[in-house]
Parts: sequence; structure tokens; C-alpha cells
Amino acid sequence: MLTTIIMLLLLATSLGLFGLGMYRRLALLGACAKPDNRGHGLMKRIDGLLVYGIGQRGLFKEPVPGLMHALIFWSLLILTIRSVALIGAAFTADLYWSPLLFSRPLHHAYTLVKDITALLVLTMVLVAAYRRLVVRPERLQPSRDAAVFLPLLALLMLTDFLMHGARYLSQDRLIAHEALWSPMGRMFAELFMALGVTGSTPQTLFVVFYWLHIVLLLGFVAWLPYARSLHIVSALPNIFLRQLRPGFAPSPVADLESKLSQAAPGVGAARVEELSWKQALDMLTCTDCGRCTANCPSTAAGEPLAPGKFLAAMRDHLHREGPRVLAARSAGTPSDGAQALTTAATGENLVTVTGVESIWACTTCRACESSCPVLIEFVDKMLDLRRNLVMVEESFPPELGPLFDNLERTGNPWGRGREERTAWAADLDVPIMAELSPEERDRIELLFFVGCQVSFDARAQRIARAMVKILKAAEVSFAILGDEEGCTGDAARRLGNEALFARLAARNIALFDRYGATQILTICPHCFQTLANEYPDFGGCYEVVHHSVFIDELFADERLSSSAKSKRRVVFHDPCYLGRYNEIYEAPRATLESLRGTRLVEAKSNRENSLCCGAGGGRMWLDEPAGDGIIRACVDQLLDTKADCIAAACPFCLPRVEDEVAGRTRTADVAELVAEALELPPAAK
Repeated sequence: MLTTIIMLLLLATSLGLFGLGMYRRLALLGACAKPDNRGHGLMKRIDGLLVYGIGQRGLFKEPVPGLMHALIFWSLLILTIRSVALIGAAFTADLYWSPLLFSRPLHHAYTLVKDITALLVLTMVLVAAYRRLVVRPERLQPSRDAAVFLPLLALLMLTDFLMHGARYLSQDRLIAHEALWSPMGRMFAELFMALGVTGSTPQTLFVVFYWLHIVLLLGFVAWLPYARSLHIVSALPNIFLRQLRPGFAPSPVADLESKLSQAAPGVGAARVEELSWKQALDMLTCTDCGRCTANCPSTAAGEPLAPGKFLAAMRDHLHREGPRVLAARSAGTPSDGAQALTTAATGENLVTVTGVESIWACTTCRACESSCPVLIEFVDKMLDLRRNLVMVEESFPPELGPLFDNLERTGNPWGRGREERTAWAADLDVPIMAELSPEERDRIELLFFVGCQVSFDARAQRIARAMVKILKAAEVSFAILGDEEGCTGDAARRLGNEALFARLAARNIALFDRYGATQILTICPHCFQTLANEYPDFGGCYEVVHHSVFIDELFADERLSSSAKSKRRVVFHDPCYLGRYNEIYEAPRATLESLRGTRLVEAKSNRENSLCCGAGGGRMWLDEPAGDGIIRACVDQLLDTKADCIAAACPFCLPRVEDEVAGRTRTADVAELVAEALELPPAAK
């Protein structure tokens, strides 16, 4: 009876503290008022939970620490069965009660697995301690939570071994038989015997170690909501509720024009209540592992952005301001008034605590998100802060003013005349939609959306010319929009000017619909991302294909073939918006492998780990005091492959790579390499 009462008191205390802590943490989510629907895609969410949550896939990008953390996680899942049984034992006549005793073979098997698992956890704790105290990777900052968590975990394993060792000193045949299945328990039993522990002492030690283990276990449960180790609880829900929008597309601002005209809150984010509950959950789930910062190209280039610190600053601000927002709301005070007073008193909001310079340093490449083991989303927060700065505060780097004006007036970032859009195709006899009859338009198989960079940049224009040669060789019926074409608005949106993006999108969608466009081809991954994944929110739903994928399909359909070429080594650079955003990795490689004599080699960082060129997120249009370091790191890896040619599939990446390479090896777009090697199919000869 006493045992039951003690356990009930311990359970009530532990679960009470755990519940109180979780209530306070979850209440912070309620302070964030922006809606965010994550209720769709159940099967995909379950699949992601199994792969990234239970399978721990995100950890294995760093094999050694990844395996260490994964083994600890899997082991704790196995040991949870034993923990529940030990707590249940306090309500029975035997402190060693286990539901698995009803199936003795199963119980024995679990005992063996449990011992091996606990030993594995103890070993991994030692490995983790060695990494933190001796190896000390730069991305791992000293952590009070780690200083508590690792010793606590080690003590839990040791008390389990000691408890079983003391129990196995009994002369009871049943227990002696069970000891055969517990190598660690048996080892500690022999240790006790060597120390001369006899008589009733083993039973006393068993009870002592049992309760010590229980106190440590329930203390750990009570501590979790108050520590950074909260991710043990929140990681799986955060993974389950991950972003499922195609291409990780940003959500549009609801009622944008109305909010802007009335100066209403909710245009981007500068205050806690302008965040969404999912953005707050991301902050609370952060494990402080530093992987995001270690993989950020801006951080590596010495720019004032470290994603981990950026998120931590937002989290700390949420902890400070969230309770005030909730208190004001419960008192009936408008939260914007309470926040205004707080901001006036402290000078703090989400922008000031994260730092304006860090906000503009982001290339939106998603390297941080791709490296996060618990799938925290960074880019959406960065865009919300930019939206607030641009559309509410009208505060942005000076070079963005002319950019926005040019996009508004002429539909391109440079302010060039619309008549210049087709100068690259003057001698190519390229069909233009406006010049075709309705009957001719009906026969058009493909709308070739050229894009601003390809239309106006002299280097990128060569890609368009190569693409036209490919389309004609494959006898694809296509047309371009000519001087009617306008910017997709990618740069405007990444730089926070959502209103300008919406206007550009509406104009393009009206143009596409007027010409009955269904399938759209684009060379630029940024155009592809915007047209394919972001225009549907504005009513523009089309089949959009990137040129690297389309060319691969032409080869697969035998509409193209390549002539024999001398052998050469080619390395492909994965653009961020093609790879990490849209998971298009194999098609460009398959296209290159279709060229006779070509042997693909890979850079050290490739596919989802590919290094950013530094032009994304609107950074193409910003002065870059340290930005050269981003492209330099990327090119250094590409050159390390000793490839004869660096292939790209993005008109932003290619000029930057080419400038940095400075003639040390050849650089070319996938389309250029294909166009050079074209051989007309037999039917067309």
C-alpha cells in the first residue's frame, strides 16, 4: 500500500509539472494568431512521420553523429516498454512485475534486447559527451540542457543495471533463470558478489535502485517542458505537420489589399501575434544542433546570418512577449495596443531581435531547412519579416527601390524596353503568340516562357537560342509571348513585395488564359517554381516543365539523339530552386548521360546538399559585400572534380559560376551541350 501511495504521489507531481509546462508552451502557440491550415495530406504526413520521425532520415546527412542520435532515439522507444512496466510494478505485489511475463519467451527476449539497448544508450552518451567536450564541433554551442540530459540518461541506464544486478543475487530459481537473459544484470550481480554483498542487502539495494531509477525517470518527464530538450516531445508533431505545399510555396497574404489600405496587422510579421502557430511550434522544437547554421551559405561567406541564432532570437522573443499578448487578450485589451506599448518600452519586435542585416542576407536556398532533422521551416519566417519591412515599414535596401519601379513599369528588373525582349531571337524565326492566327495557336504544343534573365542577359540568351534549336530538331510546335511577356514576380516575392508579385502574377495569368496556354516550358528554375507552384494560389493552374526535364523526355521518346563526341567529364551543379525546392535531380543528369561520350562526375556537395550560387531570394539585385564567398565555395567544389565542363540548368547560376571559374574550365547550360551534340532522328533526315 505504501509503495502504491509513493508512486501515485511521484506520478502526480511529475505529470502535474509536465502538464503545467506543456500548457505554458502550448499557450504560446495560441498567442500567434495567423491561421495556418496543416490538416490536409494525411497519408503524406504519416509517411513523413515514419521516414523522418521514426526513421530519423534527416540525421544521417552527418553519418557518425546521425547514427549516434538515431540509436539513442530508437533505444529510448524500446526502453519505454520497460519504464511503463516498472511504474506499473508499484501497483502489484512484486516491484519486478512485467506484462511480458504472461509470455515468458517474449519476456526473456525483451530482457535481452533491453540490456543490449541500455548498454548501447550508455555507449552513445559517452560518444556524445566526447564530441561535446573533446571534439567540440563549431556548430555545437555549450548547452546547459545537454549538461543535464546526458548525465541523466547515463544514470537511468546505470540504475537499471544496478537494480537488476541486485535482484539477480536472489537464490530463487526463476530469477536465476531470468538472469541468463540479462548479460548486464548478471555482470552487476557478479560485481556485487565480488564486493561481498550478501544476506538481505541485495533486496535492499534492489529497492533503493528501483526508486532511484523511478525518481530519475519521472524527474526527466517533469523537466522536459522547461528545457530545450522539449524537442523530444514536439519533434514528431512538428514533422507530422510539416509543409506539404508544392515546391514549399509561400502562402499568400489573405486580403492583402484591404490590409494595406487600412494599415491593418497581418502583412508579414513584426509582432508575435502576426506569426502562425506552426511558426511558433518550429521555434519550440529547435534542438539547437547547429546543422542549419553549418550548412547556410551566407553564414559560410561571413555574412550576418546564422539561421540557428535567427530562430533562437525569435523563440526568446516569443517567450518574452507571448505571455503579455495572452494576458492582454484575456483582459480584453487589444493585443496590438499591448504590443505597441511593449515595443515602445523595449524597442523590440521580431525584426529588431533578429537583425535587419540578417533578414536581407538570406538567399532562400533552403539549405538550412534541408539539413534540419526535425524539418523546421526557416524561409517562411524570413519572407514574413521582409514583407513587413517592405510593405508596412517601407524600409528596404536602397537598390530595391529602382528594382520594384522597373518591375512595375516595364515588367523586368532592369527597366529595359519590352521591344528588347525578343532581340535574342531576331534571326531564329521563332513564332510569337500575338502574331499567330487562332488556328495556328490551336496547333501550338508548348508555350516557351523565356523569362527576364534569359531575355536580357547576353550570356543567358545563348541558352534560349540552344533551346530553340532543340525544339525545332525535335519538331515541337511552340511559340513565345514576345514583348507581351512579363516577369513572373519571383524576385518581388522573395524580397517581400507581395503586392507587386500579386499584380505581376495577375497580369501573366490573364495573358496565359487569353492564349489558352496549357503547357509552359521555362529555362529558369525560379520561373518554374513560381509558375508551377505559386500561381495556382492566384488562379493560374498550368502544366509547367523545366527545360532539363523536357529535354530528357525528348530523348526518352526518341525525338532527339546525339552524335558521337569525344569523351569528357561533366559535373552538374544543382540549382537550389530546381533541386531542394522541386526535387528535380535526375532529369538533368539523365539528359547529360544521353550525350555520347559524356561521363558524369559529382561534386562533394550535390543534389539536396548542393551549394548555393548566392543569387536566390532576390540577392541577385542586392549589393553583396561578402556574397562573393558564396559562389566561391560553390565553384571550388565543382573545380575539385577536375571536370572538363561544369553544366548548369539555371540562368542565374550559370553566369555567376562562369565569372568565378574565369576560364579555368568550360561552363555551359544543359541545353547548350545538347544543342551542340544534336543529331536529327532518322525519321527527320
